Amino acid sequence: MYLQWLVVANASFARIFALNSLSQSNMDLVHELHHPDSRKKIHELVSDKLGQHAQGSLIEQSNPHQLEMNHFAKQVAEKLIKACQQLPIAKLIIVSPAHFYGLITKHLNNQVLEKIKLVSQKDYTSLSEPQLKTLFFPKPQKMAITQ
Repeated sequence: MYLQWLVVANASFARIFALNSLSQSNMDLVHELHHPDSRKKIHELVSDKLGQHAQGSLIEQSNPHQLEMNHFAKQVAEKLIKACQQLPIAKLIIVSPAHFYGLITKHLNNQVLEKIKLVSQKDYTSLSEPQLKTLFFPKPQKMAITQ
């Protein structure tokens, strides 16, 4: 039974792992999401067209990078919401740079927010699965009994 999920994300890449909470030996990749638009240059994200009109007024334009990051954060949040509705997830660990973590949580409902038990505001997306496992699920130290 996978009761713990580890989410490792930044603005363009996310991996979601499920951890076997009984043995804490199996960590399985359950979702991998890519959003290369978050890394594009501004001129690649905007068109040369004049601003759009909505009922006679210009639509407020935001930073294109911010819009793309927000779009991806919403995708990650939707995966977590759906998973928490369908699975008995008891604990979420989210590892993400602070700004992107804030974007993700903006899209989460209370049911999912209550399951977040640990947050690490770092970008560990480049770490391998064994490195992540060692960082967040270290093996208990065996105590040597000396006489």
